[in-house]
Amino acid sequence: MKNKGWILFNGIQFLLFLGFAIFLLLRRVDGHGAIQTFEAKWMSLIVWLLFYLGLLLIEWGMYWIIQHIKR
Repeated sequence: MKNKGWILFNGIQFLLFLGFAIFLLLRRVDGHGAIQTFEAKWMSLIVWLLFYLGLLLIEWGMYWIIQHIKR
């Protein structure tokens, strides 16, 4: 279980992503007081998903680089 910490961190990160995504889909009014339409909710979710994927890309890129250096 060499990567137990890595797996735990990614699991917690995914749960936070999922919780915030559900929050974005369920809220009726955003922080500025604008009523959230279906399109606005999906746009917010897409932006959140792109941010999360960017974090994963950086994280896995660092992991692969470190694994390559160790060999």
